[in-house]
Amino acid sequence: MASYALVFLLASVSSVLGTTPTPTPTNSNEHTHHVHVNNDNEHHKHLYNQHHQHQHHSTNSRVLELSDRFLDLVNQAAPSVGNGVAPEEPKFQPWLVMFYAPWCGHCKRLEPVFNHVAQALHNTPIRVGRVDCTRFPSVGSEFKIPGYPTIML
Repeated sequence: MASYALVFLLASVSSVLGTTPTPTPTNSNEHTHHVHVNNDNEHHKHLYNQHHQHQHHSTNSRVLELSDRFLDLVNQAAPSVGNGVAPEEPKFQPWLVMFYAPWCGHCKRLEPVFNHVAQALHNTPIRVGRVDCTRFPSVGSEFKIPGYPTIML
């Protein structure tokens, strides 16, 4: 089921967009919004911002709205062997992430397809999320996002 959803996504992306992604603007807004995180919350609550929702984002979607805290998860999953001791293997959880901008027409057209893929992947180990790179430009920079939308696994 998961491989079918990914193939469907790739086929749908090319048919929905029909063109190359919208380039990332060079004069992007450099400020970020900080999300208050309570350390007593479950780990996954640290990753996404539930306080902000765009008008074109469905409230019943299975796509998680990620924040800049997603970088913490990515950096935590990277092994470090500075002291010569092999690190304990982290519990890796694959993510399918769409990097987008709310003003991007290609992103708006892709959103229903991405929501459908998230629904199809719901009972799999793959988590589905998206990052608003206008709110969290550090995430886009870290992943070297060339334009919107960009989807990475």
